Amino acid sequence: MGPAPIAIPVGTTAVWTNADAVPHTVTADDGSFGSDLLDQGQSIAHRFDRPGTDAYGCDIHPEMDGTIVVGGA
Repeated sequence: MGPAPIAIPVGTTAVWTNADAVPHTVTADDGSFGSDLLDQGQSIAHRFDRPGTDAYGCDIHPEMDGTIVVGGA
């Protein structure tokens, strides 16, 4: 998660891994993907199969968010 958007090609699988000592989630703003609580070292993966902009964040820590920009085919 971070302030700068991340650009990826269509068909890319993104992986988020919790490197913190406290639990987090990864949840799309539009509900298209999401995780349960991720303890330290746990991960979630999601494949982005359509172009567009996907915003996401942590349900526990609303200040933690990010954006993935998925490029065209």
